[in-house]
Amino acid sequence: MGRTPVAAGSVVAGRVAVIGAVAGVVLAGTVAACSSGGDEVAVTAPAPVGAACSPADPVLRVDAIADAVAAVEAELGGAQRYYEINATDLLVNLFVAGDGGAEAIPFVFVGGALTSDEPLAGASGSTFAADQLDFDPRRVTSCVAAELPDSVPTVFEVVGGPAEAVRYSVVVTSQAGGQLIVEVAPNGAVLSGDPV
Repeated sequence: MGRTPVAAGSVVAGRVAVIGAVAGVVLAGTVAACSSGGDEVAVTAPAPVGAACSPADPVLRVDAIADAVAAVEAELGGAQRYYEINATDLLVNLFVAGDGGAEAIPFVFVGGALTSDEPLAGASGSTFAADQLDFDPRRVTSCVAAELPDSVPTVFEVVGGPAEAVRYSVVVTSQAGGQLIVEVAPNGAVLSGDPV
């Protein structure tokens, strides 16, 4: 993955597209991991939804999301609705719903500085407010990192879902080159996984 501050998600054909599709069905107890040979490997989920994962220093900038949101809302003069917020190892991308939800305004927060780009037209879909974010930055990626030690977390994503829901996922890349999107609970417990 390049080290240029570029958004990991984009508004495409009337919806916000994230890296692959986040799983819509909870898989009880297993996550399918993808290898470069196309074989699937069963990985046992580390904890039930109610159990908290061990805290760890995040490898992705999930710890900067609160500051990024505060910077955006200071810049725009108040609370906003978001299509997506994602964090890489270097930065946080935020996609703010603008023009009554018809466009997404991209922001990048890196090194404490906020920049923005031209709005992306044709946006639609579910949004969420910052006060709906309830994840623990020291736990939300820790189960994935512990359970998939041969994979590298590359992006943490927050997206809006139906009925004002907020969904969290971690995109991981295996050493063999395959990618997996793992949906997680706010405490890091693995909910489901889909190969990209």
